[in-house]
Amino acid sequence: MKKVFALVLTLCLLVLTASASSAEKIEFFQQKMEEAPQRAYAEVLTKFNEEYPDIEIEINTVPDAGTVLMQRIAISDIPPIFSDYPTQTQFKEKVNNGYIECLEGNEFLSRVNPGMIELGKHYDGQTYALPLSQNYMAIFYNLDIFAEAGIEELPKTWDELIAVCDQLVSLGITPFSFGDKDAGRVGHCFQALSQATYPGVVDYVVSVVNGETSIADNAEPFRKIGERMLKLHEYALPDYMGTADTVMWENFATGKAAMCITGSYARGTIMISNPDLNLGAFPIPGDVYDESPLLTGIDAALCISASATDEEKDAGLKFFEFISRPENAQLWSDIDGAPSCILGTTYSDPRVAPIIEKAATGVVCDWYASKVTTQVTSEIYQVVQGLLLDGDLDAYIDGLDEAIENAAL
Repeated sequence: MKKVFALVLTLCLLVLTASASSAEKIEFFQQKMEEAPQRAYAEVLTKFNEEYPDIEIEINTVPDAGTVLMQRIAISDIPPIFSDYPTQTQFKEKVNNGYIECLEGNEFLSRVNPGMIELGKHYDGQTYALPLSQNYMAIFYNLDIFAEAGIEELPKTWDELIAVCDQLVSLGITPFSFGDKDAGRVGHCFQALSQATYPGVVDYVVSVVNGETSIADNAEPFRKIGERMLKLHEYALPDYMGTADTVMWENFATGKAAMCITGSYARGTIMISNPDLNLGAFPIPGDVYDESPLLTGIDAALCISASATDEEKDAGLKFFEFISRPENAQLWSDIDGAPSCILGTTYSDPRVAPIIEKAATGVVCDWYASKVTTQVTSEIYQVVQGLLLDGDLDAYIDGLDEAIENAAL
């Protein structure tokens, strides 16, 4: 009897071991470095594993993820599941080259806001990514500090914003926290401010890329944008060029500055730094509120590699179906801090109502990368970062032309 029991026990252990070893491990290459989205994916995957114990999805997040992903594509090592940005030219090139699986025909796409589906469609009218969240650039502000300073009306124009900054300074309050050590964060601020100031800026950059004109031929609006970048930094905490984005967000979250220009991608991370922060947001203003667009677009979007195995593709589709269920999309959005693209979710924080109201007017714009390559935007970021270092507007104008020319080579 003991021998029989031992044999049965051994067989059970073998079955359990085989079952565990057969669990499918799938890489999910996730491009967002902020803490909040990483937590959001981890929470959803914990629930996913409860429903699909035989599928193990591992999150892989690395610095400079966009560059790393392109390098992996170049050596035919494409992650089976990855996040990307479907409105950007680099994404469209990946689709054109056959690297991304088409998602048309999947029921979970019907759960997505139709406007976001339309925005993310490829040139062929097909959908290659599941839009998960919508981003926006904004001025985040501390409601308590504004109230203590007696600021009752949020600024809707550039002049009103400067007046608010002056009022804060007069009370010994630092208006802004910046983190300009990373050229990418400088560039995000520049993109939003430039389009609010000069709504036609991206189309003009496209004409420069195409060799039809130059920045120097129409320098006035670009000089104005540069002057405004410099002006905002006059109201900043010291050593902004040596400050990383995480420190910028923490400085703002802990009340060292009243405002912070950043994207919705940082909202969850800011709240992790200080869960009690009374956080609000309003659009980055231009000269006329009704004419100044809000920078917004698809933020997190999920894709499947066209070279993934059938098993990997099946696992990816199951994950997409799961995360697009309203209750799971709501969980992800609540942790990440960005509005969800999934129908049936809510984003009703009244403190960010000015952003939602602006988006509803339709006066919006997409990121530079929706019309020019990431190489062009990266080169522009470096030039703007240089402007913040030396304040030389003439060199900045010349540098923009050089940067665009270098990127086109």
